[in-house]
Amino acid sequence: MKKIFCLAFVLFSAIGIFAQEKTIEQSEFDTVVRNSYRKFGGQSFRQTENFQNISPNGNLITSKSVTEFAARAGRHSFYEFDSSSLKTKRETITIGGKTYMRIGDGEWTDGKIEPASNPEDKPRIVLKTVDEQIEYKSLGTEILDTQNANVYAKIERKKLVNEANKSETLSTITTKFWIGDDGGVIKREMQIENHITSEKNPVESVYRDTRTTVWELDPNIKIEAPIIAK
Repeated sequence: MKKIFCLAFVLFSAIGIFAQEKTIEQSEFDTVVRNSYRKFGGQSFRQTENFQNISPNGNLITSKSVTEFAARAGRHSFYEFDSSSLKTKRETITIGGKTYMRIGDGEWTDGKIEPASNPEDKPRIVLKTVDEQIEYKSLGTEILDTQNANVYAKIERKKLVNEANKSETLSTITTKFWIGDDGGVIKREMQIENHITSEKNPVESVYRDTRTTVWELDPNIKIEAPIIAK
């Protein structure tokens, strides 16, 4: 009898979850997402982003950035990157029309960050979209860090070809938004899964990326210019 009760409970719970999910129009999704960022206009807030990439050979690349915005005062960013071949840490402050930076725990310098390389020096990979399907969904409500959240999702499925090397990519991009009762965004999560095959390599290669961003208001954020070594 106890087993039957547990099975029934799980079944009804699953039915409840699926009952919350429904397909919506793009216009509704776009309006909800666009309006969700207005909450932070003129406010002090923190944006935290975590990124993870897993390649077919199992190599893991991660990065984390934390950016604090002080209302009408400036921006303070921390960035960390970690892979099997490179580890780096960077910090920048933008205030009063000036940008300051330092690498790792080094000295602060006065000046903008120069790009590591010129993107024009790198060969461009041109992918042609030959098929695309996009769905927009309302996934119901969840409790996220003690906050009530309405969950929305955009699911993109694409078939792309690289005519240069005759490769084919089947890509699925799922972007979810958690929107608070006040209409403000709490969290965004993007998952990308690419399945790639080619004439030279018919064995499927799978690449997976996950990027998660969280926003939080914090009226106590203060940003000051660093002391520059003479």
